Amino acid sequence: MVEFNSSDLEWDDRFPETSLHPLMQAHIDTWQTDSKGKLVSRSPTVEAHSLLRNFPALVATAFRFAGTEAVRCYSGSYVYPPYYIGETYSYYLSGYYGSAYVPITVGRGVASPTLGDYWPQDYIVNGTGPGLLQYGFISPLVMETTVNTRRMMISRAFTNASGALITVQEICLVGSLYYSGQQLVIIDRSRLPCPIAAGNTQTFKYTLSATVV
Repeated sequence: MVEFNSSDLEWDDRFPETSLHPLMQAHIDTWQTDSKGKLVSRSPTVEAHSLLRNFPALVATAFRFAGTEAVRCYSGSYVYPPYYIGETYSYYLSGYYGSAYVPITVGRGVASPTLGDYWPQDYIVNGTGPGLLQYGFISPLVMETTVNTRRMMISRAFTNASGALITVQEICLVGSLYYSGQQLVIIDRSRLPCPIAAGNTQTFKYTLSATVV
């Protein structure tokens, strides 16, 4: 008996191009408040449609024998988070919140997202000086189940204490990977122009959801 080997097929036959399942979604909500906490603007919910190559790479870490699929970290280097039976160390995704950039960071980069993006094109540094934003409140991670839908929601606030208008151009969902030390990786980089007036606070919320039917 001759065994079927998918490698005999052309790439398009083995892995046909199909759209992302419509019931797996990622969205961004954003709103701005003034120095007294009064809501001054709220933008419509937008789709976070720029999940990067790190997304499937991180999913691969759930399979201990995921081969050589690498995750590209903030320094530009690649790490191989899957671990193997018999190794001394376990490499795992951590819920580390010590970094100023976890779980959401922002930048000024105007380039369109590419599959290989691993950090904001022009990230905004945490601080109060000219051109800087204060990376502030991180909401607790919320996991919500509604009938057949499971959602993960997390948000972060950014305060403009620079004294002048700052326009955010890119928003990134950031993960923390422990691999002989903390490594930061972005899972989504979305272009979402958002001017923040001096003294105001802008909040960005990511929602990732999956639905079964």
